[in-house]
Amino acid sequence: MVDNNSPDHTQAVLAAHRDKLPLRWVTERQQGHCHARNRAIDEARGDWVVWTDDDVRPAPGWLAAFAGTAGRHPEAAAVGGPIRPWFPEPPDPDLLDVFRPLRIGYCGVDHGPDERKLGPAEPIYGANMAYRTAAVAGLRFDPEYGRRGDHQGGGDDTHYLTRVRDRGGAVWWSPGMSLEHYVEPSRMTVEYARRYTRDAAGHDDPAIAADDSPTVAGVPRWLYVKAARHWLEAAVNLRPGRRRARLAALLELAGTQARMRAFRRFHQRAAS
Repeated sequence: MVDNNSPDHTQAVLAAHRDKLPLRWVTERQQGHCHARNRAIDEARGDWVVWTDDDVRPAPGWLAAFAGTAGRHPEAAAVGGPIRPWFPEPPDPDLLDVFRPLRIGYCGVDHGPDERKLGPAEPIYGANMAYRTAAVAGLRFDPEYGRRGDHQGGGDDTHYLTRVRDRGGAVWWSPGMSLEHYVEPSRMTVEYARRYTRDAAGHDDPAIAADDSPTVAGVPRWLYVKAARHWLEAAVNLRPGRRRARLAALLELAGTQARMRAFRRFHQRAAS
């Protein structure tokens, strides 16, 4: 286990279970999801690295299901399984309807009941994935993605998966390798959804560099138009019975504003 500067009682909890479980842990001082994952890769000694989260509830036989799939397909570079949301209390139905990340528990995935090789557009996610060490030798998680402190960005796991596939690595689906992902109630609020959308949309990507449309202050003019449209949609949907439409517009606006900031950063760096 990697302790990434946890401010809680992680060390004490680990020590309390040391006589019951074969635990080994290290501390990674560089804050961020990817730094912790890369440290785990450095410390791992097995043929496979199996990744999960600290807020999941694995099904009985979860690890055995992974081992079975990996054993039947020694050519596999990666194995992943279903992730289903675990809501400790009912979510806001309006937010659930318009905000897909909440609807799937932020990392939900299910590619069906059959063990099979996944296609290039079928993902596996960090709460339930495994990689064969030899197949990913030299690959690192990119710190430009993933969570960093209060920044709720993501995509580090899918970015890594893309690079594994670019190497020709086969990804296998293990339906019995199933778990539920806990959704903290604080992540079921409108404000969290807006922050999550802002962070997820705020990455620089090749599309920004490729966009050669006219700009104002480093931002394409079409993005100003898009932001204005979403703002108006939110404003006109203030009346009763239009809450879902208003929420959808507010989330679109948050993503568009984050995209505008990403364009502005890109052009500022290009000019310096």
